[in-house]
Amino acid sequence: MKKFKFIPLMLLLLVGCQTTRNNSGFPEILFNELPWQLGVSRDSVVSFSEYGPYKHVNVTGGLETSNGKFLGEKANISFVFSSDNLDFIQVWAYEGEDYNAAKERWLKIYHYFDSNFGGVEIPNVTAEEGFDEAAEAVVSDRVIGMAPELTKKFEKDGATGTFILDMLPVKQPKNVTLTGKLVYSGQHDTFYTFVFIDRPNTQGRLTKNMVEINKLRI
Repeated sequence: MKKFKFIPLMLLLLVGCQTTRNNSGFPEILFNELPWQLGVSRDSVVSFSEYGPYKHVNVTGGLETSNGKFLGEKANISFVFSSDNLDFIQVWAYEGEDYNAAKERWLKIYHYFDSNFGGVEIPNVTAEEGFDEAAEAVVSDRVIGMAPELTKKFEKDGATGTFILDMLPVKQPKNVTLTGKLVYSGQHDTFYTFVFIDRPNTQGRLTKNMVEINKLRI
């Protein structure tokens, strides 16, 4: 049986840590199903009309489409710009109330990272024998699968929780920085599975706290 160590040991006190990123030896690669390249203009993004229609996003000032594809499945994709240049892409691999469906998408991301980039890392968690699919599933169940039950306890005290599990490839590709996220929002009772595609060597995408407890907003 694999042994896991959460850092620190108490789940509700987990905090983030820096992760070393080694880009050497890996090709410039982006998901084959995503034709957009970082740094291009808005006009270039919407020129791929087969994935449209594209809509304006008021919160970010960017664009989104509900007709993107990610690892063989339909997905919402958001585009955020700096000036008129595409700064990062956010793939919404799952959004809904079904934890098992969110976990399934999470494991697909794991397999992509593992197959192409030498394995995965989960900040704040160590596995003595590394992270295979079974280990990924256990960590997901402990952090995100238990989140709705813990949230109910928080709500008795007028609070709610947001639970976030990050995943990184061991070695990042040269032309982008990839980050996977599995999230549960107690406020919305919703699970999310994301992949962020940032510019090379982007810092600060990792979550500081796996568990954030906030006052319940009614």
